[in-house]
Amino acid sequence: MARLAFGCLWLIACGGQDGLPIGGDVVLAVGSETIAATVGAVIRDSVPEKALIVLGTRDISCETNLQSPLRKGTYAIIVIDRAAGPQVTAQVTVIRVESSGTLFNGDVDEVMIDQFDSTITGSVDFATTDETDLGVVDLSVTGTFEVENCN
Repeated sequence: MARLAFGCLWLIACGGQDGLPIGGDVVLAVGSETIAATVGAVIRDSVPEKALIVLGTRDISCETNLQSPLRKGTYAIIVIDRAAGPQVTAQVTVIRVESSGTLFNGDVDEVMIDQFDSTITGSVDFATTDETDLGVVDLSVTGTFEVENCN
């Protein structure tokens, strides 16, 4: 699958490691490692009809924007329409930032948005792979989420 080179590589708020807590049970997987997403927010996309759900391990808050630099951690970016219901063409991307570099890949998949209001609730079941110098790495985002709508 093609690597996605877009503004998502500049997405994490400058602040503490805590960020804005989320609800739900969404987990990110990179290879055999499973990581619980603990922070997140919904921010405005550069396309007015879209919103970005940003889930991850640190530094995501209502101060997060498309120009904020990524810091070491694991993240999922989900680009959705600004409405509740099935999002059959949602763009889902998994990003892992380490000292040695960045691993990311994504694809279009269906995401269910149950509520789009001051909080956004929904569920995702996404999986893809990324080819690295060391071989193929499985990437996934699965579970339910409840995040604050920062728009």
